[in-house]
Amino acid sequence: MRRGEIITGVFLILLSIAVWFNSAKFVSGARIIRTLSPAFYPRLLALCIVLCAVLLIVKASRAPEGGGAIPWGQWHKVLMGSIIMVFYAFIFEDLGFFPATWISLVVMMRMLRVSWWNICIVPSAFLLFVYIFFVKIIGLRLPMDFLPVIFNSV
Repeated sequence: MRRGEIITGVFLILLSIAVWFNSAKFVSGARIIRTLSPAFYPRLLALCIVLCAVLLIVKASRAPEGGGAIPWGQWHKVLMGSIIMVFYAFIFEDLGFFPATWISLVVMMRMLRVSWWNICIVPSAFLLFVYIFFVKIIGLRLPMDFLPVIFNSV
């Protein structure tokens, strides 16, 4: 049994419970009658985190005590990922959600040495999913400062 992982799992469950109850305070606008409420996405994430935390607790309780040190591998990628996220925060306002996200995903995937074929397909498919789900289905407005003509015509 690994105590640190069990403590982390319990903390994540408690955090998810707090998110669940605090998201109930989100106010629905008059426009959001037939669509999902604003609390839907935070609650969906909270449920996913609870599921992962339960799996973490089960796995940790079955593992032998002191199962060894965690291998850090290429720790510099964490630093690079953090730098890319800061860069993303700076370019988000000027470029808008879609171009900034695409650039950040491409840079991160290249840093992880993903094949060029996947680098071309995955960020574009992800952004297409985000656009269809959040803009078309849910009706959420995303910042599209850089590409208003393209996305408004679709």
